[in-house]
Amino acid sequence: TLGAVVLFLAARPVLARISDRPVLARIREGLQRDGFSYLLAIRLLPIFPFWAVNLAAAFGGMRLGPYTAATFIGIIPGTAVFASIGAGVGDVLARGEHPDLSVIVSPQVLGPLLGLALLSLLPVAWKKWNRTDG
Repeated sequence: TLGAVVLFLAARPVLARISDRPVLARIREGLQRDGFSYLLAIRLLPIFPFWAVNLAAAFGGMRLGPYTAATFIGIIPGTAVFASIGAGVGDVLARGEHPDLSVIVSPQVLGPLLGLALLSLLPVAWKKWNRTDG
C-alpha cells in the first residue's frame, strides 16, 4: 500500500496537466465522484496491472484518503485468494501431477476466484442499496 501511495502522489501533478481533453475529463469526473467504488472493484478483480491502476487513480484526481483506503481494503482479499490458488496448485504438484486446465476448475482454485468476483460486486451493490431516489 505504501508503494502505491508514493507512486500516486508522485504521478498526480504530472498527469493532471493532460486532463483537459474531453474524454479524459469525463473519466476524471467519474473517478472523483465514485473513485472509491471504482478503485475497490478494480483492486478486487486484478485485471489491470497494479501500477497502471495507481497512475489512473492519480490522473483521475482521487483524494488520498479514499485512494489509500480502497487500495488497502482491495488488496487484502486478492492476496488471500492468490495464496489459496498457489496452495491449490501446490497440492497438485505435491501429488506428483502436472497442472493443466483441470486445476483451474478445482475447488481450491475456482472457489477463491469466484469469491473474489463476488467481492468485487460489493461496491456496486452498496451504492445501489444506498441510493436514494426521491
